[in-house]
Amino acid sequence: MKVRFQRRELQSVLQQAKSFLPQKSYLAALQGFLVRAQKGAVTIEATNKYVWGRWRLSEVEVIKEGETIVSEHLATLAGAADCETLLLEQKVGVGRATVWLEGKEGTFYRLPVMSVDDFPTFVPPEGGVTASVDGAQFLEAVKKVQAAGKRFRDTLTYRTVLYGLNLQGKEGSSALSVAATEGRLLLWTQVPTLTPLAADFNVSVLLGHLSMLPKADRYTIVAPAQKGNAKSQYLYFRAADERWEVLLPLLTNSFPAYEHLLQITPLLEIVLDVSAVKQAMKRLLAVARVSGPLWERPRYRLVLKLPQGAPAESVVWALEELERYDWVTIGKIAMKAEVRAKEGAIPQVALSPMLWKEAVDAATPTEQLVIGLRTPTEPVKVQQGETFVALLQPLAVFDSPDEGAEEND
Repeated sequence: MKVRFQRRELQSVLQQAKSFLPQKSYLAALQGFLVRAQKGAVTIEATNKYVWGRWRLSEVEVIKEGETIVSEHLATLAGAADCETLLLEQKVGVGRATVWLEGKEGTFYRLPVMSVDDFPTFVPPEGGVTASVDGAQFLEAVKKVQAAGKRFRDTLTYRTVLYGLNLQGKEGSSALSVAATEGRLLLWTQVPTLTPLAADFNVSVLLGHLSMLPKADRYTIVAPAQKGNAKSQYLYFRAADERWEVLLPLLTNSFPAYEHLLQITPLLEIVLDVSAVKQAMKRLLAVARVSGPLWERPRYRLVLKLPQGAPAESVVWALEELERYDWVTIGKIAMKAEVRAKEGAIPQVALSPMLWKEAVDAATPTEQLVIGLRTPTEPVKVQQGETFVALLQPLAVFDSPDEGAEEND
């Protein structure tokens, strides 16, 4: 095999493909890039045995066809070279791939090659349910909900659906629902599809795997038509110009049903300004001197209060700390709000400070936030228009603190 590359294009492709390689592997074939030169075209593949990607290069000259797996150090050399073209040549019988750095006469590097036979085989699905979405809108939707599972985004375990992201759409719909959850917090948003869905679409993948997705103006997403087919246990992504294609493994468990929760009708609504909420939380942290990992400890809770006799345009946030067997208020702040009581009154509700912060951070700063409440024990619905919903499981306000909570601190 002998191929001449344009250095800039090769460097760009290898930087993307490098994220698909495993950090460590007992299989040598997974520690390099599979380079194929066939019929005048060149592709580069990379995989860590779970995810797979293939890139097509356009600015190449195929001098001699062939295929080989080149060490991952090829990416380093492509970035360090000070020439415009690179010549990659595998010499038969030598067992080495030689990368010539043209522009410096007599300068070359030798990189080890691995057997192509050991490279895993991946087959893009045929048929299935296709959804076409705008690339920027899709990545923004993923970014908006990823806080619900960010603690698990780097894991390679894909048997637990709570570590993942769910894509869902009904037949004939022109939108895909994008949701993620870690059990106590669910974040939901929508991304419009460029064409109506031809069939129901419902798959889940790891958030960590989606973070490896290359950018593109438009994504074509193909879900397997039959989940029971072992060859189709992947979600397929392709760029609109077909420069690259990626396979991500599907999660093996079903994503928790959440559609009925989105239809909850609150008995009380509180309308807040997002920037005002963030500023109030910042001031509350300063007063309470709580920061960093302390938010994640079970001894803290954030209580939203509607005190008796308060005007309808104000609410109170109180940060409480568990001291021995009692909750003690260590910080309190009042802020303006529009309170809409539809039925009865809810005096207060307690939330996890960490989960509340993640829900507020995911909201758009320029829009108002509507907090919907039913009872102190039912999920709290945080909504922005029709495109963003956060569901938080509240903490028990009146229950006695668990004795073990202090031990966990």
